[in-house]
Amino acid sequence: MSNYDNSDLIAAHQQIRESQDRLLSIMNHSNAAVSLKDASGRYEFVNRRFTEIFSIEAGEIVGQTDLQVFGRQTGHMLRSRDLEVMGRHQAVETVDELELSGQTAWLDSVRFPIFDNAGAVRAICTQATEAFTPLIDQAAAGIGLWMRPARARASVSAM
Repeated sequence: MSNYDNSDLIAAHQQIRESQDRLLSIMNHSNAAVSLKDASGRYEFVNRRFTEIFSIEAGEIVGQTDLQVFGRQTGHMLRSRDLEVMGRHQAVETVDELELSGQTAWLDSVRFPIFDNAGAVRAICTQATEAFTPLIDQAAAGIGLWMRPARARASVSAM
């Protein structure tokens, strides 16, 4: 019987687990909606903010495509954006118009490729923040104005 010291292997696994936990904590405390999709367009990860914005649980979306989650029009638009990133092999910034709970929302999005060791695109990561939000100005008799959040805060503070 031989004795094998695997303490280095155990320590390496512990470091990987701790690193993954830190990364997950960072992603789930981000103000941006973050998603990761494989090259075929299936969701591998969505963070807490993503689930809040889209009112969907991570377990309902992981393994699904945009077409399955968002329907034909939005699904095709999002997939075409991913394919553009895959073709360019670089980050692409867009403003995405989406219907959320019966209201139009605009998201400032940046999509970038994740490469495998051979240099092929393995996944697409998207980070999105609200570009425009509805602001009902009491002085405007209930007319909805769409403004960038920073401008909206500045406008409200100036009143």
